[in-house]
Amino acid sequence: KQWYQRRVREHIRFPYVGLHITKISPPCLQLLSCPDTEENVLIGVHALSVIVQYIGRAQLRNNGLDKVYREYLRKILSHSNAVCLEKAVPCSMDLMNLLEYPPTQLTELWKASEYDHYMIEYLEQAAYATTTDKKIVYAKGLRRLITTFDNIIIKHLKSVLTLVIDYMKVEDTDLRLMCVQCLSLLLHHGWPRITAHTIDILLACVNVAEQEHTNPSVHVKVVGIVQTLREHSGGSMDYYLEKLRGSTNKGAKALATSVLDTEKDKESVR
Repeated sequence: KQWYQRRVREHIRFPYVGLHITKISPPCLQLLSCPDTEENVLIGVHALSVIVQYIGRAQLRNNGLDKVYREYLRKILSHSNAVCLEKAVPCSMDLMNLLEYPPTQLTELWKASEYDHYMIEYLEQAAYATTTDKKIVYAKGLRRLITTFDNIIIKHLKSVLTLVIDYMKVEDTDLRLMCVQCLSLLLHHGWPRITAHTIDILLACVNVAEQEHTNPSVHVKVVGIVQTLREHSGGSMDYYLEKLRGSTNKGAKALATSVLDTEKDKESVR
């Protein structure tokens, strides 16, 4: 294993991986397919990252390895160890970018692609995650996926929102902050369809505000989400915000008050 890791590092300095891809791939994939120890998987993921960095799409296809690498995407995503998963998720996304062009055009909205299959698999594995540390890794990767899909994210909008809202119920500040960042990206890339889920997002934000009302960093982020959501919905949320302002819960009341007062300040400036 030490010899193999040393050889991989040599290829980082001398990027000629494509010339030896048929020799390098088997031991790399073997390490990933036989995860006896955490060290084996980490070495395999590191080696795969180097291969992805220095090889072209055409070289993989010419050697017939593109289909082989696709099969290993699922094994990488479904790893049970959070430490390995943290290295494996970015590697799997880099590999996906190498194998396929990211979706860019709305004209192909209803045409299923390999990226769509990857997203479905990713969301499925993320939904099965049972520990908070694994959920943090998946939430971190989800931010990158939303940005990659851009406006094509509307194909998976409901599934992504369901996962994010479910993660926001976990009592972990770091995870909630990442989920709020995911919501911010969804509001940007998923507009105008995101407005169909206004109430669901508002309820999730209120729940976080109630439980994290003593945390100013979370409060500011959640207020920003609700403000943007209010702008996108054309003021249709004002009725609910007024109701929340009269709530006995400190977090919900502070959230509604901050959003409504900020809007009044903007109108006074105008």
